[in-house]
Amino acid sequence: MKGTVKFFDGAKGWGFITDENKNDVFVHYSNIQMEGRKSLNQNDVVEFEIGEGKDGRTQAVNVKRQLSVNEDGSVTAYDAELNQ
Repeated sequence: MKGTVKFFDGAKGWGFITDENKNDVFVHYSNIQMEGRKSLNQNDVVEFEIGEGKDGRTQAVNVKRQLSVNEDGSVTAYDAELNQ
């Protein structure tokens, strides 16, 4: 499933992704698949699956960033395999 990052608080390590059906889905940094510091930016395009957290709530898992919209408006594409 694809979606767009609505909000992500890097300090707290959580946020929300808006999915293709306009639903907001919780995301925790531990479910982001990338090297280094795991964080997302508002408006990043991501691919993810729906799973269940330790608390039993629905959340995004196996989250992979595909496109990032930078502050200057430029776009960075990420290799789906490397996701760096």
